[in-house]
Amino acid sequence: MNDSELTRLQTEWQGLGNVDAALERLAERARRELRRARRSIAVECIAAACSTATCAYFLVENASGPAIGLTAIVVVFNAVYLRKLFQVRGARSRDAARSLDDYGALLRTQLAAETRWLDFAWRATWVLAAILAIWSAWQLLHAREAYALEPWRGIVGFGGIAALLAGTLAWVHHARGRLQLRSRRMDEELARLTLE
Repeated sequence: MNDSELTRLQTEWQGLGNVDAALERLAERARRELRRARRSIAVECIAAACSTATCAYFLVENASGPAIGLTAIVVVFNAVYLRKLFQVRGARSRDAARSLDDYGALLRTQLAAETRWLDFAWRATWVLAAILAIWSAWQLLHAREAYALEPWRGIVGFGGIAALLAGTLAWVHHARGRLQLRSRRMDEELARLTLE
């Protein structure tokens, strides 16, 4: 037995004792993912409440057809969005895992739920963008005299809608990329631990 074989065997032997530490790291990662998901749910609920409150304010200020239509669209969208949010993210397993396979299954379940949620958020944002584009065109045609007198209202209103939707789509796209990276890292770590 030469030095390189001895070093390799020593490394493997030391790696066997680190399985408990690796399991603890995986358990901590699962707890962090769950805390992150809870924070994300809270932020999504606050955003839905703010958008609904903004529409309610517009409705109180100007109870016209367009304000009622926009409020209805936003309230229905928020209801569907929050229902799906709690359905996908709220159904996560909170059971403690007792083995490497249990931790791997728990993390995979969490990543799959997050993937389903981001896919839904992507599609829902495009649907909302299409609905708001139609509403904006109708509003622009309906009140073209008012926008001709005060063009800044159209720029701020329609530009704000476009900026918010573009920002949401960029965030979802970025989150999907980060999720794929986390999934690859988790698979690599689980594969490494399985080999040990």
